[in-house]
Amino acid sequence: GALDLLVEIKAFASKGEARRMVQNGGVKIAGEKLADPQAQIEIKGGDQLVVQVGKRKFYKVNF
Repeated sequence: GALDLLVEIKAFASKGEARRMVQNGGVKIAGEKLADPQAQIEIKGGDQLVVQVGKRKFYKVNF
């Protein structure tokens, strides 16, 4: 899910920290605000996602 992705790319040290940031509206995936910490993200091979954490941290994720 979304929390696993955020921890795996090292945007957050723990799922709890990631969950709090998502609930406060501080995470965007592919330009859309992530509202539900339990959301599932559909990924196809060869996809590329941009994950924004806060205002200045961006992560480019390739699958």
